[in-house]
Amino acid sequence: MSFPSSPINGQQSIVNGIKYSYNTATTAWTRVTTSTVSVDGTANVFAITNTSTATTTATGALRVAGGVGVGGDLFVGGNVYSNGSRVYPTNIQNFSAAANTTTFIVSNGYTVGYVQVFANGLLLPPSDYTASDGVKVILTQPRNLNDQITIISSANAVPTVSASPNSLAIAMSVALGI
Repeated sequence: MSFPSSPINGQQSIVNGIKYSYNTATTAWTRVTTSTVSVDGTANVFAITNTSTATTTATGALRVAGGVGVGGDLFVGGNVYSNGSRVYPTNIQNFSAAANTTTFIVSNGYTVGYVQVFANGLLLPPSDYTASDGVKVILTQPRNLNDQITIISSANAVPTVSASPNSLAIAMSVALGI
């Protein structure tokens, strides 16, 4: 393909797979530069080297208008946000209780006020336990041998979302299928 014989200012043309734009002031065609993305042929790695910071869904080095499906693990070097609110890591621990056990230690700690406790699959109301020091959860009633206790908590981060503990309990229960 060749360039048009009577171009107008700003007119674009693709010649041999390369995009050009015409400038009437210089009466010249100039190659239109585009951002480059590298693909590592040996490992099939798609690398974006642009380091633009993302502050919304409309900014950043990579913007996707549709959905994104990830078939494997996803590792994030920074924070994760959903609908403008930061998503905090979740710590889920399962315990098989010894007879008359009331105290359970949460490894890696928890954020006070963002804890759910389940006994044998049933969500306990906050009045049935104390979770006030960021490490221990103390049940008001001793558990039976082999009772299954699950503690779900925000993994030691201070949430900025304005949700009640009950709405968080419902959301986390639905997400985990409990």
